[in-house]
Amino acid sequence: MKARLYKRDNGYYYVIVSWKNEKGVYKQRWMSTKTKKKTEAEKWLEKQRAEIALGHFVEGDDAYFTDFIQEWLKTRVKGKLAVSTYEAYEGAIRNHIIPYFIKLQLKLRELKPYHFQNFYDELTEKGLSPSSVRRIHFLIGRALKFAMKMQMLGKNPAQYADLPKMKKYKPTIYNGEQLEKLKERVKDTEIEAPVILAMALGLRKAEALGLRWENVDFIKNRIFICEIRRESKSGEIIKEPKTEKSTRYLPMPDELATFLKKIKEKQEYYKEIFGSEYIDRDYVCTMPNGQPIRSGKVNQLLNKITDELELPRIRFHDLRHANATYLFKQGLSLKEIQAWLGHSVLSTTADIYTHLDEESKEKGAVIINSLLTPKETEEKTPRLRLVK
Repeated sequence: MKARLYKRDNGYYYVIVSWKNEKGVYKQRWMSTKTKKKTEAEKWLEKQRAEIALGHFVEGDDAYFTDFIQEWLKTRVKGKLAVSTYEAYEGAIRNHIIPYFIKLQLKLRELKPYHFQNFYDELTEKGLSPSSVRRIHFLIGRALKFAMKMQMLGKNPAQYADLPKMKKYKPTIYNGEQLEKLKERVKDTEIEAPVILAMALGLRKAEALGLRWENVDFIKNRIFICEIRRESKSGEIIKEPKTEKSTRYLPMPDELATFLKKIKEKQEYYKEIFGSEYIDRDYVCTMPNGQPIRSGKVNQLLNKITDELELPRIRFHDLRHANATYLFKQGLSLKEIQAWLGHSVLSTTADIYTHLDEESKEKGAVIINSLLTPKETEEKTPRLRLVK
């Protein structure tokens, strides 16, 4: 595979890449540098030669879509994304894109909008959520955008497909009685600490599981949320919260401080029991041997316990909603709740907690109703007033 410069009669430079395909047929691709300056065109040429040397150049007309998107992921994306995002991309390609398109054996130049429309429709019929379908569409868009950049495609055929409408998730909000039942049932279980942290402070699951004792200040009674922990196929991911406002100090209620001190005492007890086998990583939410609790374990036990209590199943995140609901009912504004939960923008808080806004409107209607209700007066018959 070779690359060279060619200057056309209009003065613009082109890079010509030539090669023989697997059948021995001689192929060429012309790529405009969009410049008349030789020095700039030579930089473009060197870039393409580097792409060829690194194995990043894909034979456009003869490239199958399934081969291309896998190669794109491996050579152009890996290393540039967070581990969890890369694994999500890889899983979407392996589990959804390849199984569908491998049967069609389509080359890049053969892709049409209806191929993607049929693909998205099939994913929807199989029960994939609208948000999942849209994430796959976004992934395909990124890959085809790169193909266009490399002049392997003139346009993105996936962009014309209709996507399923997003459905707003309606959280299941436990009332005070249901929360009390859950609180009592999780007592002395592995998920007691994360559940109580979510109920008391509205922490996200990754925030609760990432909380370390060094960030729990029993002197000033406050907790510093500065680290999240989650798992991936390649191992544990520990990093800072996603946004600046997610990193925050929260005042620690006295009852929560008492609870956490008891958790710490339990850990000290287990350290003596397990001895050298105890895994001490300073986490608040742990198994008896000190091993940090896995996210999947939390979900599994939460479902099991809510089923036992005959309560509606909830996501762990719904405990965060319950916390916000309680704060709102006690008089905190959405702006104050935004700071408490660590949302970067107020619209996120408002969108998620629209049910709170509805409750406030109902209260407003009751108040206005009392204003409009006729008052009993001594004089039943109104008298005319003379205007001077």
